[in-house]
Amino acid sequence: MAQTEINSQSADNPLITPEQDKLGYAPFAQYLADTICKMKFSGGFAIAVYGGWNSGKSTLLHFVINYLQQKPENEQPIIVRFNPWLFSGNENITRQFFDQLQDVLSQVTSVPKGLKERIAKENRYHFKTGRKRRLFALNINH
Repeated sequence: MAQTEINSQSADNPLITPEQDKLGYAPFAQYLADTICKMKFSGGFAIAVYGGWNSGKSTLLHFVINYLQQKPENEQPIIVRFNPWLFSGNENITRQFFDQLQDVLSQVTSVPKGLKERIAKENRYHFKTGRKRRLFALNINH
């Protein structure tokens, strides 16, 4: 693929569905989505995607989400879309993340027992003490 083909896709306009794949990311996105659904977690975890500006990180994220949403409902993880670039200041970002997380969880009917309460408790704990705890994150570094 010529360099001009890769760079012609704007960073402000990432691809959404794997059918649009111009970068060859769809097979990896499918593999990552399958792996996420098969993993067993005893604690928190993070997945990070690193790449240069305009290299397709957001496109990859969209593809992974697309594949996750195609899974049978009982296999789908709860997806919380959150863009930290829209916020400034650590407390504001953290507050907005917890607000978004609680909003998504309030709309999901099959949340594991006690999860909503645990998130609310973590939210209150964090803002009372100012301490930070690590939860799951899918990190796309720009």
